[in-house]
Amino acid sequence: MHGITAAMVRGKPRAEQVLQDFKVFIENSVLVAHYAAFDLRIVNDELQRVRLSLLKNAHVCTRNLARAHLNLHSYRLEDVARHLGVLKRAQEHRALGDVLLVAAVYHKLQEHAGRAVETIPVATRSAAKGTRSARVSRPARSRRAVRS
Repeated sequence: MHGITAAMVRGKPRAEQVLQDFKVFIENSVLVAHYAAFDLRIVNDELQRVRLSLLKNAHVCTRNLARAHLNLHSYRLEDVARHLGVLKRAQEHRALGDVLLVAAVYHKLQEHAGRAVETIPVATRSAAKGTRSARVSRPARSRRAVRS
């Protein structure tokens, strides 16, 4: 599915160390992800497996934002990115590429929503307690789906 082989991870740091470093890196930051419920469930399952505390960070889900502001047949990251004009070629599903694509999608969705980063509400529950993510209260002018 992701194309990562055993040879690619041979000799690399173990999950326990990487996850500890990741938690220090993100601290209390608001996390932005596409289909955040899935990503956070995977990360929290790994954290639990290595006996580390679960993430409690607030999060924004670009998939949910896309559903609130766009009228598409598919809300896959690549489809949303292509619709917003930020994806020009096939995505390889590597961490850095995915992060950059989610960031570009997030900024384009803000333009569609007519809001700045600080004004889009974030999670009402922590990632550790549930999968609820961004609740977007739209201004009256954007109550209908936005089409590009």
